[in-house]
Amino acid sequence: MNKPIIGDVILCKPNGKAIQNIICKVTKSKYCHVGIITDVSADNKYFIMAEAINNGFVYNSYNTETKLQTADVYRSKRKLYDVSNIINKYIGKPYGWMQLIAILIKKYTGLNISKDGIKHLICSEAVARVLYDASKKKINFEEEFFKPYDYITPEDISKSKFLKKVL
Repeated sequence: MNKPIIGDVILCKPNGKAIQNIICKVTKSKYCHVGIITDVSADNKYFIMAEAINNGFVYNSYNTETKLQTADVYRSKRKLYDVSNIINKYIGKPYGWMQLIAILIKKYTGLNISKDGIKHLICSEAVARVLYDASKKKINFEEEFFKPYDYITPEDISKSKFLKKVL
């Protein structure tokens, strides 16, 4: 069985929270959240994931077995370089609550109302930007999905031609 490694993408399924269910409904996805592994314990029992949550783009530690019960692991088909240091350039960025609203508005009206850049990050945007940088610009979700990083969703990441499901 494959084990998670640095650079793997963790796509999470909802666990009953209302915001997670809304994200899945709006994006028509079984995934509500995404993060990227930055470190794995020697015994593979724990990993550290960088993720954009309500207090910004931060590191959190998870029990591998417990976390992967409600998540899938995707791995880049392209070589990734210096993932941990690239993640560090985004750590501390505030969460992009307005981007969630912008995605909702785009879904129902077709209007792009926001392009925030890296001032604020949602989970899928943060992971997409890290993969872009760590692949030396070979993983480009903007080109693949014809939309700005601000509008990349967990569903987009799960369907990317640049990633494959490994767990």
